[in-house]
Amino acid sequence: MGIARVAASHYLLSLLRHPLSVISLAATSHILSDDGRGLLTVVYLIPNMVLLFANFGTSSAALYFLGKDLAPKQRVLSTMLVSSFGFGVMWSLAIALAYATVPGIVSDQVTWLMHCIILIQLPFTVVNQSLAKLMVYQHRIGREFAFELVIKAGNLASLLIFGLWILRGEPASDIVLAIVCTTLTLNIVRCAVLLGRMRRDIAAPPSFALLKRMIIWGLPLTATVASMYLLHYGDQYLLQLLGADPLAMVGVYTVAYSIFMVVVDIPRSVGSIFLRVSLEAVEQESDRVSILIARRMAVLTIAVAGGLALVSPWAIAILTPPEFAEASDILRILLICSPLFAISAILERLLSGRLKVLRIAFAPLIALAVNVALNIAWIPEYGLAGAAWATVVAYGALFVVRLWTCATVVGWAKVLNVFAFSSEDLRFFASKAKAMLRILRFSKEPPVS
Repeated sequence: MGIARVAASHYLLSLLRHPLSVISLAATSHILSDDGRGLLTVVYLIPNMVLLFANFGTSSAALYFLGKDLAPKQRVLSTMLVSSFGFGVMWSLAIALAYATVPGIVSDQVTWLMHCIILIQLPFTVVNQSLAKLMVYQHRIGREFAFELVIKAGNLASLLIFGLWILRGEPASDIVLAIVCTTLTLNIVRCAVLLGRMRRDIAAPPSFALLKRMIIWGLPLTATVASMYLLHYGDQYLLQLLGADPLAMVGVYTVAYSIFMVVVDIPRSVGSIFLRVSLEAVEQESDRVSILIARRMAVLTIAVAGGLALVSPWAIAILTPPEFAEASDILRILLICSPLFAISAILERLLSGRLKVLRIAFAPLIALAVNVALNIAWIPEYGLAGAAWATVVAYGALFVVRLWTCATVVGWAKVLNVFAFSSEDLRFFASKAKAMLRILRFSKEPPVS
């Protein structure tokens, strides 16, 4: 299977996650209500933030080392997995210490039992993240997708079983605790199954010297990824600290942001394909294609976001109960920055293809600082709308800085072509739509006997 085909498979499978995510979103909203939905988000909030950089980039570095044959395979894999578990334990202890010594760091409605279960789960989750990257690297995308699908389906099943049957009528905190226990069990089982299958590949002892090399290589890339996702988790965390009704506000905002991320995940997935394919191209051709893809993905995102903005009141009303009605207005605000995010995602792939790791990190770090400052200033006065507008401004800052960063690499003449919309872009989408219709018509034709 070639790189382009692998990347396309990864893209298509990533899109298949969205229907299940939307179903889970609707189920949690109806069963847990806004406070319960917020509690389910807050209970994972700090561990999820830590997971963004928990292994200090060793998994990304390990795959790079394997691809370049910089160290023996068994030594690299064993070092990656042992260090992942060790870092997970370290972070669990650090978070537990923070919970014990810093009052008010999370909502008082999160019980110590919830904290303990999630912190036990954290090392296994870090290992599973590393294993997931390894399976994609080894072109075992279907297996990784199957494991992820099983965990999502298991969490949804536990929500339905406990929320509608076993714990029906009980407080939302009891249902959240049941979901947390289910997630812990599924993560341990997944980790045990995958490690059992690759026990021969990790037979060599880990190397501390190799670990240091992996951290030095992978940490800048990890900082970039962490900064991007902290834009989201930062909103949630500051809402639960500064909001007038913290859990309800987090619940409503999470619904709006989750739907927003479904929209912006389209260009991000396409960007992943571009990264795999363009690395094989001539450098100048790669630059031209990346700008072209960024422009066309912006057009596609504007179309999808515009359509969703029109139907958002009905969509939110269908998916969620009445207490989530404000999510429609928040979603419309967030959709304003979706084209900027689409272009930024593709331009990031351009810099990745040039291995400009430190330059990639520059834009999201600035955007994160803008986001935190505006959230602190606006949430107390404007609530959910303040958090949403802070995100829009932060993504605008991300776009401007990334545009400037790319211009320093490939030149302003090429970068400004991202705004050169033309009828050719519309003809491109029209041709793809016609091709899809031809495929559908062909699939409906009876087989030739």
